[in-house]
Amino acid sequence: MESILRELLKSNEPSIRYKTLTGIYGLPESHPEVSNAREAIRTCERVKALLNHRNRKGEIDTHPYKKWQGTHWTLAMMAELEYPAGDLSLIPLREQVLGWLFSAQQQKYIRNINGRVRRCASQEGNAALSLMKLGLADDRVDELVKRLIEWQWPDSGWNCDKHPEASHSSFMESWLPLRALAEYNAKQNVESVETAIQHASELLLSHELYKRSSDGSLILEEFLWLRYPRYWHYDILGALIALKAAGSLKDQRCIPALTKLKEMMLPSGGFCVSGKYYQMRHPDKSQFSPVDWGPVRKEKMNEFITVEALTILLKSGLLPDPEQRDLV
Repeated sequence: MESILRELLKSNEPSIRYKTLTGIYGLPESHPEVSNAREAIRTCERVKALLNHRNRKGEIDTHPYKKWQGTHWTLAMMAELEYPAGDLSLIPLREQVLGWLFSAQQQKYIRNINGRVRRCASQEGNAALSLMKLGLADDRVDELVKRLIEWQWPDSGWNCDKHPEASHSSFMESWLPLRALAEYNAKQNVESVETAIQHASELLLSHELYKRSSDGSLILEEFLWLRYPRYWHYDILGALIALKAAGSLKDQRCIPALTKLKEMMLPSGGFCVSGKYYQMRHPDKSQFSPVDWGPVRKEKMNEFITVEALTILLKSGLLPDPEQRDLV
């Protein structure tokens, strides 16, 4: 693993260097290497590609949710890259996202059927999470958090299934709201938010992140895929990241998923992705990404998924902490 860590520290992608220094080595934001890497993210090629299609008003001329080039996804990907917080030039993008989520048209998709609000809460969750991480949150993010809590189903997650008989939360719709609530509570520490976090965490933990409660079988094969970006899709690594933010990574019920994750490690110590949710050939079609997110080949390490997986395995105790002397 030492050679992999050296490779991550020398990555051409400043986001990878930043995540390695902070997530794996635990260095503070004040450390010179950390601050240098964080600032370099501001002008890196991936950020330039994400922001290149803004118009003169600083907006993106497409529906905010258009996959994966709309404003919603642009901000989400910049937050995932750990873009420095507080850039006021991103405010027009924030207004586009919040204008969409609070629009009269969007309210039509919020339906209460059989006592459960049927809503794709990953949208509100992802927007709130991105805006908080980018330092662009205002009182409308407070409202998004309030809505997430109000929409939580009896089994502690969220679901947009309009069928009246649907009574179980969707993991796909629940892991991003959990991340958002955890990010919010890290700064606010509100009792109602903490309760919602505990309940949402229990939803995932009660299934050991990927198992059916009835017989312990795998719920969906997709839950064991490693892909980056995962956007709104659920997998065990995304769930572990959410549970780490919620303070539940050391729960014993994470061990089966952590073990599965560790088994996916390449002999070299890195991790590869098993496919991708985006395409780069047809800008006029859905799921177009203006950014290439690294190799998508069997046995070829992808830096983004590797730094995520190693951070989780180290923080869970399944891998030994690297020594600071390994820093180059």
